Amino acid sequence: MSQNPTTRLDNLVTTAEKIDAISDQLLIIAEGLITISLMLKSTSKRIKYASRPLKRSTGVQVDLNS
Repeated sequence: MSQNPTTRLDNLVTTAEKIDAISDQLLIIAEGLITISLMLKSTSKRIKYASRPLKRSTGVQVDLNS
């Protein structure tokens, strides 16, 4: 049941094309994951900033009406 060389070569080319298409899809997925990661990092920083304890007053009063 051996294949002739042309059929084997065609099969290898088909396999290589499929691998290339899959690698393109994996690259798109990886780029999406990087984007999501950066968005989550940014959101995390905003949450940390928003939930930080308020600084205590130094006791200095400033009159904004003068």
